[in-house]
Amino acid sequence: MTTLATDLHLHEQLLLLALRDRKGTPESGSEYRAHALGGAILAELALTGCIRIDEGRRAVVEEVPGADRPRNAILAEAFGLVRNRRRRRRASGWVSTFAGIRDLWHRTALGLCGRGVLRKSESQVLLVFSRRTYPTLDPGPERDLLRRMREAIVGDGEIEAGLGAIAAPRVARVVEGAEFLYGEPGGTPCRELLVGRIAQVSGQPRESASAAVR
Repeated sequence: MTTLATDLHLHEQLLLLALRDRKGTPESGSEYRAHALGGAILAELALTGCIRIDEGRRAVVEEVPGADRPRNAILAEAFGLVRNRRRRRRASGWVSTFAGIRDLWHRTALGLCGRGVLRKSESQVLLVFSRRTYPTLDPGPERDLLRRMREAIVGDGEIEAGLGAIAAPRVARVVEGAEFLYGEPGGTPCRELLVGRIAQVSGQPRESASAAVR
């Protein structure tokens, strides 16, 4: 059965965008990948009704009473951290906490290996250190994800829930393949419209979106 990006959790989709397909190593500019995964986890817990985030300036997070524990082990662990904390906490604090979940990057990658999307590869560095990489085995889910994100950027319809949480850390990657639409006949968007749509989809300021578009 073919796996689509919509079958994957947000943190899994984000990891796909952050990996080099052939080498299985993080793309350049992925230094904050753990925090990006933490943000995706927070977003999914909110979208699935496990937590709610106050819309005020403090953006305080609290558990939704009666919410079911997520089946995904990483999401369940993150939800347990929120459930077991006595005092409410800001969303930014939880992103940092989720980013510190033990072996978050590798556990997420191994989950994708189990679904046939990635494969695990281990090698020795200087005969001392072990390096784990995760080359792409099935490119379909990432291609599907990039297609959905580019369609959101160049379209004018409603933005799919959760897409911004994935797009924000990897705007430059999403823009690849959308830039060729400049000035193409048939009413395709000009640069300023594209920049505005990227900002809307990713939730980033126009300045950041503009920097991603050459």
